[in-house]
Amino acid sequence: MMVINIRDGMFVGINPILNCNLNCEYCFLHSEDSKKRISEQKNADYHSAHEWYEGLVWLNDNVNTIINLDIFGGEPLLYEDIGELINAIPLEVHIGLDTNSIKYERLSEIHKDRRTHMHLLISVHLDGNGNIPRRYHAAAEKVKELGFNNVTVNFVAYPKQIRKADIVRTFATEYGFAYHLEPYINYNPVNKGIGKFDSVDDEKYAWDRFTEADKSGLIKLKKRKYPIKCFIGKSYLLVMENGNIFNCWGKMMAGEKPIGNIFRKEISEIPDEIDCNVFCVCSQNWRDGFS
Repeated sequence: MMVINIRDGMFVGINPILNCNLNCEYCFLHSEDSKKRISEQKNADYHSAHEWYEGLVWLNDNVNTIINLDIFGGEPLLYEDIGELINAIPLEVHIGLDTNSIKYERLSEIHKDRRTHMHLLISVHLDGNGNIPRRYHAAAEKVKELGFNNVTVNFVAYPKQIRKADIVRTFATEYGFAYHLEPYINYNPVNKGIGKFDSVDDEKYAWDRFTEADKSGLIKLKKRKYPIKCFIGKSYLLVMENGNIFNCWGKMMAGEKPIGNIFRKEISEIPDEIDCNVFCVCSQNWRDGFS
């Protein structure tokens, strides 16, 4: 059983499944490495909720106390044991679930007491006409019915659909959800984004709608000289579907070697600081302490 010390701890992101029911051009799943891994994914690559839980307990006991667990994909609601996994985690650990909500019915598998002790991030994707598909309204209604009280609607500000951002904001407001406009560069840092905005006006449109934290991160990004020192240490780890452990998202996307494996219960020594060459806005803001 995990013993939680809330005064000091670690954020862990896990990706229990690579498969997704959408095909977004900005997503890391469009990389050649991800496509290859998805095509080669076998039953042996699937790990049960029990295996994930045991691995997380091992991380908690041997690396650092887990205080926040972020579950993403692929699409995590396609993971067969998603409800069992979430329900197994102690309530003292804050959980974030990042989903496109297409399989929103599966949210009912999450225990009632957990629904009020987690954050649900719904990434909205517009249809070919730039409208919000009806399925998102159905998902939002279900989320309200189930009693989730910490919900954010996320929209990726990539060039082709940036002018539709306010439509998504209106949708979020309609249901009483928080709203976040995500800098698209976060999703494809190795290739430095997926292209420039069509005009200066479009770029300004996006800039005016980013949060202050995102603006700060983007300003720092333009001034950075690489490599930079990151003091992430044992405050964050990323675990992919095959159990491979990385210091962060950027290290995984840059194609660097994993530092361990959660299912084999092995991990190398984690230094207090690492060299980073990844061009992206660090979503967890550890880079605020960079040299």
